Amino acid sequence: DLGLQSSHPRDSVPLSSARAAFERNVIQSTLHHHDQNVSKAARALGISDGTVKWHMKNINSKLGVISRDEALARCRDLGLVA
Repeated sequence: DLGLQSSHPRDSVPLSSARAAFERNVIQSTLHHHDQNVSKAARALGISDGTVKWHMKNINSKLGVISRDEALARCRDLGLVA
């Protein structure tokens, strides 16, 4: 799982393995649908567009990046996604 922690003090509790696994699924789906849009990733995950965006915002914070492109590149660098 991601096992990442946010830089925010209120979010400094380690992720549960279920949440980390879900965040990995969000990243992988976003990567898979990267050239398309958030809606396709959301449909693939069975969640709303807003939920994908919310998770990506949290993931971006944990990775210390701003954009989806940076998050995906960072996840590749960390070996979190292929």
